[in-house]
Amino acid sequence: MKKGFFDARQISTSKSMSTTPRCGLCKLHSTCIHPKMPPTGKGQKRLLIVAEAPGRLEDEKNTQLIGKAGQYLRATLKRNGVDLDKDARKTNAVICRPPENTTPTSVQIAACRPNIVKEIKRFKPACIILLGASAVESVMPIFWKDKIGAFSRWTGWQIPIQDKNVWICSTYHPSYILRKPGNQYTLLFKQHIKDAIKLKKPPWVKIPDYGKRIEIITSPSQASRYLHQLQQSKPDHTTWDLETSSLKPDTPGAEIVCCSVCTGPETVVFPWAGDAIDEMLSILRNPHIRKIAANNKFEHRWILHKHKMHVKGWYYDVVLGAHILDNRPQVTGVKFQSFVRLGLPSYNDHIEPYIRAPAYKLNKILELPITDVMLYCGMDSKVEDELAIIQIPELIKQGKIHRHAMHTHNT
Repeated sequence: MKKGFFDARQISTSKSMSTTPRCGLCKLHSTCIHPKMPPTGKGQKRLLIVAEAPGRLEDEKNTQLIGKAGQYLRATLKRNGVDLDKDARKTNAVICRPPENTTPTSVQIAACRPNIVKEIKRFKPACIILLGASAVESVMPIFWKDKIGAFSRWTGWQIPIQDKNVWICSTYHPSYILRKPGNQYTLLFKQHIKDAIKLKKPPWVKIPDYGKRIEIITSPSQASRYLHQLQQSKPDHTTWDLETSSLKPDTPGAEIVCCSVCTGPETVVFPWAGDAIDEMLSILRNPHIRKIAANNKFEHRWILHKHKMHVKGWYYDVVLGAHILDNRPQVTGVKFQSFVRLGLPSYNDHIEPYIRAPAYKLNKILELPITDVMLYCGMDSKVEDELAIIQIPELIKQGKIHRHAMHTHNT
């Protein structure tokens, strides 16, 4: 059987960011006492803390986080066994004080971002704590190439960034907590700091490369033989995904392009053609093989419309699981979940323009090289499988699903 392994990073559109700040665009350096404040702190515990911008006292003393907000942060860290000056490095999203302590603008944050890029590269932290919206707006675009969106979608996550092998943890700025003492955000801030401090080592001993674990089979007959053997082996589960030429199966001319199946150790993707269709349908109608997907009504509807059968044995839906665990807006999609849960850089940026289309319209997926489409399909199955492995134990631990329910088959 021919194996076609691809590196997902080959199709990523992310680019390394500049380490040259654009001070001429920002011009804050001409308005403060100590311009271009350098990072401070010994960083003995490989902790990097990014705040918003220097305040009046910080600008006078040429060091970060010594005002009221800084003292509140220091006390919180101390309760968790961390000395801000000895154990951490500290810097700001904007390293010059804005006049009257105004909130930094997006232009100023973008102009100053290269300083953060340089510090991460130089210091090599194990964990980065982002304090407030400005810090999130500064750091997240280094790793997340989509729109940042609302600050609230980022708080509380412990993101295992693959690119730099570093944890990123976002929480509220302590000045916000001081303005609204005693509310729910105080407890959340303290919990976020406590959780981040526990991350003493980088997230990965060996950074996974999911793309190299995907086997692309271009021959339908070879795919048929593999799927037959797979069913005979009675796998614990299959996480599967379809790529199609339209969002809706009843769109005129719409078709299934390819299918991927992940069983944990193996991920295989094949064209939806020939004998491979019959073997895959046999798996899908088998109630004893548990099925996992993301937004599984999509796959179910396509199979029902095109092949007049219901998928049997549905077991888990990654998107529904994400909703149950955290129902904030803009956090439950596979792309976002794969980033915050797995630290995975985007693997579909060059695919998305070809698969986006209005409902009941054909997309442009068939204009792409078929290997790119198949790799994307395989990555979806692999990522969804990894997400299910993380989500299901959390749901059980929180009592949101019963352990015994996850061992029964939905027929």
